[in-house]
Amino acid sequence: VITPKARIGWQGLKKHEYLRSGYSYLIGGTDFNNGTVSLDNISYVSKERYDMDTNIQVSENDVLVTKDGTIGKVAIVPELNKPATLNSGVFVFRTNSRLVPAFLFRVLQSSVFREFIDTLSAGSTIKHLYQKDLKKFDFEIPVDMKEQEAIAAVLTAMFIPALHSVWVWNELSCGGITFRICVCCSRMIIGSWNSSKAFA
Repeated sequence: VITPKARIGWQGLKKHEYLRSGYSYLIGGTDFNNGTVSLDNISYVSKERYDMDTNIQVSENDVLVTKDGTIGKVAIVPELNKPATLNSGVFVFRTNSRLVPAFLFRVLQSSVFREFIDTLSAGSTIKHLYQKDLKKFDFEIPVDMKEQEAIAAVLTAMFIPALHSVWVWNELSCGGITFRICVCCSRMIIGSWNSSKAFA
């Protein structure tokens, strides 16, 4: 269902290749901001560097996850006015036709993925998310694509930044699927969906 891609080691960028302006945006984990990609302080790379690997060329609605440092941060790519590629610390999750990217994004923002990341990180001094680790992550996916789209839309509409410390829970039903969401922080508990192996 999901195929993660990232910049491989030999393609690592040297300091002089980080540009203040250029052909392509270079998205790193420090550019993640509230679930999207901020362009305020983003770096750039040349067309030659952009063309080097088509697997990490990203576009609108691609789902990104940090794999180094603070692992498991999630962002969805907004509409961009120029090409974009990834820095070495970020995965792009490519989905097949059975999984809506916006639904995947909301699952990865939920407690389900956060608890998975916390388990991987427990007792480790080196923070790195490996592709082999992702194969251990299972989550439940509605078979109906319209249900996925509806759930993602409801969660997007319900998302309210945490302005206070009190958790307020709403129970929502969508397409016959019931789930609970904290309207303060978008923490979600998933239930009664079909299980699927998420990563190839």
